[in-house]
Amino acid sequence: MELNPEMVAVVLHQALRFTNPAAMDHLVAQDADNLPEWYSLCDTIEVAASARDIVQTILKEPMGEWFMTIAAALEYMHHKPLTATERAQTEDDDDEGNVDRDEVRNERHEDNRTEDHDEQEADARVREEAGNDWMVEQGFDRKD
Repeated sequence: MELNPEMVAVVLHQALRFTNPAAMDHLVAQDADNLPEWYSLCDTIEVAASARDIVQTILKEPMGEWFMTIAAALEYMHHKPLTATERAQTEDDDDEGNVDRDEVRNERHEDNRTEDHDEQEADARVREEAGNDWMVEQGFDRKD
């Protein structure tokens, strides 16, 4: 959990529902030294019944609270829709490695995928990159 929280966090994929997006936006804007404690966030996060036992097990671990905060942030970023600014950035910011949706569509012109699917895939890539950036900001190595 401590070395690769993003690898363990998948056990909570789709098990968290966020009732206060502002609190989560605040969380993902924090530096590693300023992350809020899990117990200050848990009232704004609903844990699915199927995941409650594993969350209790995680919280008993020495780094459990920290891990739950990281896992919640990763899950939130995964599901958060892109803002208009982020959408514009994906289209304009190629020099920083962001995915240009038009390029994605052009590269896949032979596929039978719909435009909506391509947009969702491009959004997912941007969210993944944002999550990777956030993890690097927290002091972890970039996963390539």
